[in-house]
Amino acid sequence: MVKHSTVFAKPVWTYIEEREKEIEERSNYLDLVEEVLQEMWFSCACTEKFMAEREPDSSSELIVSTYFLRNIQYLLSSYELAKRGFLHPSYNILRTVIETTIKGYVCIVEEDISDMIFIDVVNELFEKVDLTTDINYKHYVSILKKIIDKNCLDGIYILNAKNILNKTVIKEHKDQIRKNIEKYSSYNKNIDILYTKKYERHWRRLYREICKTAHPSFTGTMSDLQIDIKLVNACLNNILGLCLINIFMFLEIFYNDIKGTELSGILKEKLMKMYSGMGDVPINPNKQKYKKKIQFKKDSYEQLLI
Repeated sequence: MVKHSTVFAKPVWTYIEEREKEIEERSNYLDLVEEVLQEMWFSCACTEKFMAEREPDSSSELIVSTYFLRNIQYLLSSYELAKRGFLHPSYNILRTVIETTIKGYVCIVEEDISDMIFIDVVNELFEKVDLTTDINYKHYVSILKKIIDKNCLDGIYILNAKNILNKTVIKEHKDQIRKNIEKYSSYNKNIDILYTKKYERHWRRLYREICKTAHPSFTGTMSDLQIDIKLVNACLNNILGLCLINIFMFLEIFYNDIKGTELSGILKEKLMKMYSGMGDVPINPNKQKYKKKIQFKKDSYEQLLI
């Protein structure tokens, strides 16, 4: 047991350097995680270039590509904490990655929900910034026009989309849309949408364990002051696992577009390194009605990336 008085008596940066050095000497995960994250960071540049050169076909394309980039930033942040032994804050960040990825999958399989979320996001941007100065402005316009042409949503969404194009958002409409889609901000609701009961239990259990680190806790406050290398390795393995799931989410939308490209080569190499440690984690939505919508299944990744 670490004596807290001993820990706090040291200069903080000396203490952190000692922890990082100890974990570096004892953990066999660091090199792999750093390599994976380095390549995923490089993939961000490839993804931005790829998205800039094409017009998105749907709201889900823009949402998923944004979530993919966002998750990489969060995974990097989580790793920086984990490699110094600060596991509770690291898991707190991983919780956001899980929530984001699950919502990304909802947008992939439920086009109407994706369109509603997209309109809400653009509403929020419209309120805060001049959309015409946004680098994605032309994409926003293109997708809004497609949503209007499909005319599959309730009238308030179509009207709001038209108002955005006319640069006039009505507050009452915006507030009603926000209220309507609040339920899709719920992790449990999104799990219900995607998975059968068996898979639901896995994701709820994983989420429950991670959430324990995000809540006020006397135990959690002091446990990170001592290094348990098994727990450190478990956290690093979870970071790898979520890197993998983030890639799977991205490929569901963009596999056909990136096959044979530099980005495809990066992702294929990283998948092969991460795949073996994932076990039987149920990644892709498994409800029968989504069977034809999900092409990139965990057991077929090698064939898909050839």
